[in-house]
Amino acid sequence: MILWNRQIVRGKALFCLVLLIGNLTGRASIAQDQASGKPEASQNQEKKLKVGASESDKAQKPLSKAEKQKIRETWIRRYQNAVKKLKTANAAEVDKIEAMILQTNDPSALGPMLEVMGKESAPIRLLLDRALANLDDDLAWVALAERLLIEPEPEVRRGLIKQIETRQDKAGYDRFIRHIKVAVTSKNPVRAGLGAMSSADLGLRDWIPDLIDQLAPIRLSRRVEWVPERVSAGNGGGGGLSVGSVDGYVSVPVPVVGPGVVAYGQNIIPVGNSLSMGGGGAPNSVQLTPVLRSGREAFPNPAVLASLVQLTGEDFGYDVQSWKKWQAESFRLNGAPQKRVPKP
Repeated sequence: MILWNRQIVRGKALFCLVLLIGNLTGRASIAQDQASGKPEASQNQEKKLKVGASESDKAQKPLSKAEKQKIRETWIRRYQNAVKKLKTANAAEVDKIEAMILQTNDPSALGPMLEVMGKESAPIRLLLDRALANLDDDLAWVALAERLLIEPEPEVRRGLIKQIETRQDKAGYDRFIRHIKVAVTSKNPVRAGLGAMSSADLGLRDWIPDLIDQLAPIRLSRRVEWVPERVSAGNGGGGGLSVGSVDGYVSVPVPVVGPGVVAYGQNIIPVGNSLSMGGGGAPNSVQLTPVLRSGREAFPNPAVLASLVQLTGEDFGYDVQSWKKWQAESFRLNGAPQKRVPKP
């Protein structure tokens, strides 16, 4: 069984996010270089008419891959040294280092900042979120949205949301919201669960209809049922387990529900001719035949349910029809969740 929780998702998502930021930063720099000059054919023609290039022309020349890698490694070393000093330096020096990090606005520093500081302790991750929220760059706000999705510690999540709430006028805020919305509507149950929890923490009640749709989505499933075929007596000897020829394997979805877990695991089951289980006495052999069944069924998402309860104050479980009825009759977009009063 593959078990997904926030810690696992955090590590994988951080790695993918760093790659994404690096890729998009490179594309943005290329687009900027192309936009700042003339068409390529015109530039080549002008170069033939000139004996040499001026210093300003050299400054606008796109960086090579090796030069970009060198800049990245420089930023990584700088942040590694900064993190080391944050852990060991005195208060005055710590304030100086924090100010340096918060004032950084170089786009090439974004990937190294995430790579180094995103793996550190909670106080350093809080500083990372403050630095990202200070930037107007869209990529920084994509990174901030991903940070909220994968952050496992409530203290850090509260600090991150506070940064967002005080900066809703920033240019990157809309990009942040769109990134969370894409996660909420994802067909991946892990991603949808993380998006649902983030939307609940942000208090985005206008997304409640989307959460209801993701509560127990209908998907195609396959499962194997082992049907007893016959029971036969043996020689009374030792027990054992034997499997006949294996014709293939099927993947059976298994919901995983637990504290801090939002996932679906998988059981890989062989489909063969027969399976025999030996015992200590007669009858000591049961022959089973695998039957592959497939169809469409609902897959409940516990993270989405918890988010709906948090946003609405209601709890209809995984009964989607009851949720939709409540949405049609009682849902108030701008209303806070009503407090439940025990009946006398």
